[in-house]
Amino acid sequence: YFALIGDIIDSRHEQDRYDVQKKLQSILSSVNAEHAAHIAADFLITLGDEFQGLLFAEKGADPIFVADRIIDEMFPVRIRIAIGFGGMATQIRREAAIGADGEAFYRARHGMNLLRKAENRGRAYSRILLDAGGTECSDCDRKELETGVNTVLLLLSALRRERTKRQNEAAAMYVRNAVTNAAQTQTELAKRLGITQSTFNISLSVSNAREYAEGLIAAEA
Repeated sequence: YFALIGDIIDSRHEQDRYDVQKKLQSILSSVNAEHAAHIAADFLITLGDEFQGLLFAEKGADPIFVADRIIDEMFPVRIRIAIGFGGMATQIRREAAIGADGEAFYRARHGMNLLRKAENRGRAYSRILLDAGGTECSDCDRKELETGVNTVLLLLSALRRERTKRQNEAAAMYVRNAVTNAAQTQTELAKRLGITQSTFNISLSVSNAREYAEGLIAAEA
């Protein structure tokens, strides 16, 4: 399974926490509906501003794209998400991920703790992981893979910080088009936003949308 655990960064500083949580719940409900075939336990808010969900580890599950969608639709509210891969030790209820536990969730929680430490200490996530686990381990390949994936998610989240709402709309549209191979031209995408192709292209450059798409595709692979 792929376990995804996330939270709202600096949620205490949000002035409208109720509205933010309501929006998050709406997005998670949409994710549950659109990715129903690959969900083992529905995404839902658990404690305070944290949320989690469980995907089957199978072709088409796309945990990176699910994480990115949540991060994207919550903008400008910042979201932190970690992904863990492994088995489950308890019974899984489709309607709720609460109470389910096992290696997948353990690894996702571990990833979240490392992300928080890295942000609090201003240190690289990969450096924190090596200090915490060392290189002498039985599953280093999997740790390195999860480190890479979660680091990319952290970096992609950082790329969004300075975007305006308009820039984020253009970047998100470009990224979705790129990762789904929809093959729409930039002129067509710009028309959907009601802007010129040159303005759309400037937004892509300023928001690092092309680099963002490449990072997303690489992490998914």
